[in-house]
Amino acid sequence: MLKVKPEIRVMAVTGVQLKRLHLLGVVFRGGSWLDGLVKMSTRSHPVKALNRMIKSSGHYGQVRVVLADAAYPWRVKFEDWGWLAEKLSKPVILFCEKPCKGLSLLKAGFGRVWVKAFKLSLQESLRVIEVSTALPPLPEPLRVARMLAASLTKALGNRVL
Repeated sequence: MLKVKPEIRVMAVTGVQLKRLHLLGVVFRGGSWLDGLVKMSTRSHPVKALNRMIKSSGHYGQVRVVLADAAYPWRVKFEDWGWLAEKLSKPVILFCEKPCKGLSLLKAGFGRVWVKAFKLSLQESLRVIEVSTALPPLPEPLRVARMLAASLTKALGNRVL
């Protein structure tokens, strides 16, 4: 059972596909403080690259939950996310604010969200999402990760990377 404190450290991950896949991870304390940012470029399997990126991060020891952007087309199976949760020894939550195939509907205090949780119950994942959300419907770490991904796409879109 995961103890969800108000300042739980959550790492949200998303990606940007240019010539290579650029992975972004944003670490937040609850929904209040940005603790760090990690980035990795890869041509390998995205979930294996996420494993390397998260484990090599200086925040790895403090991160309690990984929140993955289900709206990003990862092109991987659900089993791969379970593999990631096992390798990291941390729960992984796939999150989407719109209906997504394979994700379960949860009713949060601010509306509906769709999630798939690995190494975590749906109730615990709902608590993590509620604690890390400052401006509904997105948890703050994921909102910032998506903003940075959009900026990276604009900034690097014309360059060959």
